[in-house]
Amino acid sequence: MGGRAHFLGPVPEDVLHLAYASADVFAMPKVSGLDSAATLEAMASGLPVVAAEAGARTHLVQHGTTGYLYRPGEVPAFARFLTRVLTDGELAATMGTIARTVAATHDHLRSLSRIEEIYAGLAQTYGGRVQRLV
Repeated sequence: MGGRAHFLGPVPEDVLHLAYASADVFAMPKVSGLDSAATLEAMASGLPVVAAEAGARTHLVQHGTTGYLYRPGEVPAFARFLTRVLTDGELAATMGTIARTVAATHDHLRSLSRIEEIYAGLAQTYGGRVQRLV
């Protein structure tokens, strides 16, 4: 990649927003269960995402709309999607804008409300009682 990519390593949380602001794309090739927060942060920063299809990313990233998902281990697909986003500024900007909008729907109050709906539905189905969480 000859100096065209910069791998920062660990970034302190207080300057993480600067790393997102200076990026062109958020690439997540690894498969791990804890990467959904980083993906959501990147999307909230307006970055298109190119990521291995795993975990919550399959619910966060809308393939072809907010970025691209590919099957883990399919390196040619990863390279193709990265190239597409990095060589088409209009596409990247559109995906980033939509990603920011999608990320905004994942705030903690909406998430808590959705969890409450799920529990209420289960309680109704199985005859239990549920108290409001908030």
